[in-house]
Amino acid sequence: MAQLHEKSGTERKMYICAEVEFINEIDEKVPLEKWQQLVELWKQKIIAQAYPRKVLLSDLEMMLRHYDLLTETPTVDYLYSLCALGASSPNDLQPILEANSLEDLIPRVKDLLRK
Repeated sequence: MAQLHEKSGTERKMYICAEVEFINEIDEKVPLEKWQQLVELWKQKIIAQAYPRKVLLSDLEMMLRHYDLLTETPTVDYLYSLCALGASSPNDLQPILEANSLEDLIPRVKDLLRK
């Protein structure tokens, strides 16, 4: 950006332009079995990231409880929260936010949690 600004002349103002696309909200129910599988993937990821330090399963359960993610009726918002806890960087979350359906979202969540 700085190079472009210098080429066009620094005496001129530079404006940033962006395109915003609204994506429909996913309002489908998350099957409990799928949710439990994703929580297990999240636990495995956290344990692997912490290696060589040991992480107790009870600590992970406490973290899920702290973020109110222990549920029998998971929603898409729960998936987003779990992804936020498992993401290595904000860039990891972009594909999650771009999903258009639950069928599209679940594999993206799995990919994030397997990284």
